Amino acid sequence: MERPKDFVPVSLAPDPVIEYYKQFVDVSLLRENLKLTPTERVRKMQEMGRVYAELRRAGENLSRQIQAQPAGTLLPMGEQVRRAVYPGSFDPPTLGHLDIIQRAARLFDELIVAVAVNAQKQSLFSLQERVQMLQECCRHLPNVRIASLEGLLARFADQVGACAIVRGLRAVSDFEYEFQMATMNRQLAPEVDTCFLMTHQQYAFLSSSIVKEVARLGGSVDALVPPNVAHKLRERFAPKTAGTHHPSSE
Repeated sequence: MERPKDFVPVSLAPDPVIEYYKQFVDVSLLRENLKLTPTERVRKMQEMGRVYAELRRAGENLSRQIQAQPAGTLLPMGEQVRRAVYPGSFDPPTLGHLDIIQRAARLFDELIVAVAVNAQKQSLFSLQERVQMLQECCRHLPNVRIASLEGLLARFADQVGACAIVRGLRAVSDFEYEFQMATMNRQLAPEVDTCFLMTHQQYAFLSSSIVKEVARLGGSVDALVPPNVAHKLRERFAPKTAGTHHPSSE
């Protein structure tokens, strides 16, 4: 009986191990291996099988380690970190701010929350206090870090290697101002884009100014800010004793 043209002897049929190693082993070496005697070939295949099994176990261990890592802490080899900056005065940080931070942290490999210094406006909390409050609020987010911002935002974003600036939009009225600022930042740093995130509807009314006013008048801010910030506000607006002065809020 004549063999079909596509007939392949069982001894030469593609083996999964050989097929796997073809991408790593020189073709000429494979050809030399095919010249081995059946006994030598079996011994060679057993050796390759042991190596393959070890590689497979190592790969499974690495996979388990990767899955155990928090989100945002690992990147594929050779890829650059996608870093973004979320700027603001955060005087004080609100749940609206935290909502934007958490969502932006899922979009980027690293998020820098930049606490701005505004010399033209008197702050209720010092720069150090605002940075500390945000650090406490973001402890559960491993790819978020807090930094102070003095000077141009576009320059800061460029210096830290950010690819985007994150801004939150509460209403249509915010867009005109934010669009103008985004256009200017793009002019100063062409490589840095602006990413707008719509604030969650339950925080659409919320601002630091409103929070300060509610706290100043003795209202509860527990539903407006993180617990550590609410504690700081109660301390700041506690009944003043004689001779004690606190900065006014605007």
